[in-house]
Amino acid sequence: MSIKVDSARKDLAVLNEKFRNREAFSPGDREEIYRQLVQIKKVDLISSVLISWMPEGDDFYSGRIIDQKGQIFHFDIHVKNPDFTEWDDDFPVDEYEKLSRFKALKPWDDNRLAIELWHELRGNS
Repeated sequence: MSIKVDSARKDLAVLNEKFRNREAFSPGDREEIYRQLVQIKKVDLISSVLISWMPEGDDFYSGRIIDQKGQIFHFDIHVKNPDFTEWDDDFPVDEYEKLSRFKALKPWDDNRLAIELWHELRGNS
């Protein structure tokens, strides 16, 4: 395994440990973000994988996640106004893995590594 892959895998593991422990995202916004993920989108934090996230403003976060059922989706969470939160389903993992664009991903790509982690959580590695 290359150093680049090992480093990316470690970064993803750290991110998801924080995610499962409700320590990801900015401290002042965590409670609302987790509320929306768990109560509105029904994400199981233990068996889902956070691919990436980033703040897009004072109260707005963008990211991608694989939920417990294997659905990959993009989120735009508005902390102060949840009515503006958007959820965009991409693909189920099994369909995404068949696409040529998935097959072309570098071994250290966060999407590829997140899917590997998702399979590992299910014992499918």
